[in-house]
Parts: sequence; structure tokens; C-alpha cells
Amino acid sequence: MPETQPITVACKLEISNTLAKEIEDTLLVFATSCDWVNQNTPNKMTNKTAMQSLVYKNVRTNFGLSANLAIQAVRR
Repeated sequence: MPETQPITVACKLEISNTLAKEIEDTLLVFATSCDWVNQNTPNKMTNKTAMQSLVYKNVRTNFGLSANLAIQAVRR
């Protein structure tokens, strides 16, 4: 079987100012939620599942993040 070589393309997206603002706002809320998770979990907790069960609902409720972003904030 021949091996395949992945090819990567770098490109800039042209987006509207409205969409750029939405992305910026989402990134800010995500970063804020990461800080909140860090401040509201025990320092020695390393189990991701236990951490998720502790703060997931609060992250969703307080920050309005989607399920995927809330889990990523907890994991980060």
C-alpha cells in the first residue's frame, strides 16, 4: 500500500466585522470560564471526570458555553 503525504494549506479567512466580534466575545468568555474553573476546583484534583462532574453545570449556566466548549474549559 502506498503511503500518503498530508498536505497543509495556510490561508486567511475574510470574515465580517460582526462575525469577528462574535468570535472575540466567545474567546473572552471561554478564557474567563477557564479561570473560573481553575479558581473553583481543588488544587490537587487531577481526575478530569471528577472535575467535570464538579463544575460542568456551573460553567454551562454561568457562561452560556456550548457543551463542547464547557468540557474544553474544564479540561484546560
